[in-house]
Amino acid sequence: MFFAKLGLNSTGTSPATGVERFIFVLGGELTLDVVGENAPVQLTYNDYAYLPPGQEHSLSTSSEASLLVFERRYAGQGSPDFVHGHTEDSPLLPVPGEVFRLRKLVPQTPAYDFNIHIMDFSPGEHLNVKEMHYNQHGLLLLAGKGIYRLNEDWHAVQAGDVIWMAPYVPQWYAALGTQPTRYLIYKDTTLDPLETPWLGQGAAASACGCAARSCNAA
Repeated sequence: MFFAKLGLNSTGTSPATGVERFIFVLGGELTLDVVGENAPVQLTYNDYAYLPPGQEHSLSTSSEASLLVFERRYAGQGSPDFVHGHTEDSPLLPVPGEVFRLRKLVPQTPAYDFNIHIMDFSPGEHLNVKEMHYNQHGLLLLAGKGIYRLNEDWHAVQAGDVIWMAPYVPQWYAALGTQPTRYLIYKDTTLDPLETPWLGQGAAASACGCAARSCNAA
């Protein structure tokens, strides 16, 4: 998980062999040329693209662009396809017992070994349970502010802040302030819960990174 800030007339190529890539546009515009597609794909704010391993492609800009990028060595089963779209066009999914709004940007089949969720909270809304998953998470707060609990530590977070959560770390969120919260969260989906290591309650179990101010790691 990393940020990429591209200047005018920037270019890029495919990642290393066996590596898949997910791009989320935070600002600006990006042109994606994908081998096998009939025409270049234009990505703007809140657009995304998943590029499976071995999918040759290049990217370019005619103006500045800011991206959130996930790259990982493929660990799924099957042959995932190139996927792209706009966040708001992804359907809202049911979340029984919860109040937040949920979208999933990557198809939910065994061929895809991770997913990207978009979660929206109105001010004052919160997770109704303290969660603990065998998946690891990478989270970027896209809008709003709130309080995030990691283990027994509480972090004030706002748009632009990043959180990493190891497997089995207790976690909870509440949206504060007057503006809605939106965050993007990564989760791997091919882990075997019986083989996922327990990292315990120590300092290595989670981290909160703040883009423009100091923030203590849990």
